[in-house]
Amino acid sequence: MVRNRLAFPPNPGPTRKPLAKALAIASATILIFWIVILPTFEQLLRGDVRPVGLRCGAIIVAIEISVTMLYNFPCRSIMQRGIRGATGRAMLRAMRRVLTTAVAIVGAACAALAQEVHYSPEESLDAIDAKLIEASKVSIDLASYSLTDATVIDALNAAARRGVVIRIVLDPRERHDFAKLGDLSDNVRIKRGGPFMHLKAYEVDGTFLRTGSANFSASGEGAQDNDLVVIRDASAATKFEAHFERMWDAAEPMDEFAPAINALEPK
Repeated sequence: MVRNRLAFPPNPGPTRKPLAKALAIASATILIFWIVILPTFEQLLRGDVRPVGLRCGAIIVAIEISVTMLYNFPCRSIMQRGIRGATGRAMLRAMRRVLTTAVAIVGAACAALAQEVHYSPEESLDAIDAKLIEASKVSIDLASYSLTDATVIDALNAAARRGVVIRIVLDPRERHDFAKLGDLSDNVRIKRGGPFMHLKAYEVDGTFLRTGSANFSASGEGAQDNDLVVIRDASAATKFEAHFERMWDAAEPMDEFAPAINALEPK
């Protein structure tokens, strides 16, 4: 029996909707990678772990969305048929668990790395300060009750020679090595009396804050029982910056401070 071909219209072929959905999924994946994942790894490479915890949460959400879209995508390809099977579903669940667990571990590790605590005399705190200062690229604002440690001052001078903008506020009552600070004198100010300026802190490039009990002196950084705390959080650095600006505006230039003038006079 010969079938009447006119009774069976030709198959119009697959609809274009799956292609449009595929393009939408690909675009969304690229966007998620570009906006969320790539900047996160770039910040990790720079040692900046401030927002990584939040971004890891965003990555987990992105993974959930991508896997859900992949499972529900109505494509008739071999891959899609495999994914819709029991084995494919189990594979997707396992992939989702592995990825979300890995990202959660990275986020927790980054949160732990966001703070460092060091102690003297077990550690040489001036060497740690020197490394932190060497990492600077743009600016350092430092407030110090005492500033005599040669390693720290040498690191500050080296950073200034690299083009880093350095500002220093000192307490007027404590000892400072004005002779070594001579090259930085235009960027050093002294508090005009009043209560002690008892900070031992600085922020670098607006990215992290160094604080703690250790004065920037040989005894404070190496002999005494002191701590040095590094907080890798932009908000902490910004808060310190606001306080520093107030002190900076109220302080007098180093070249108008009598002990500094005497220290810098030729012998």
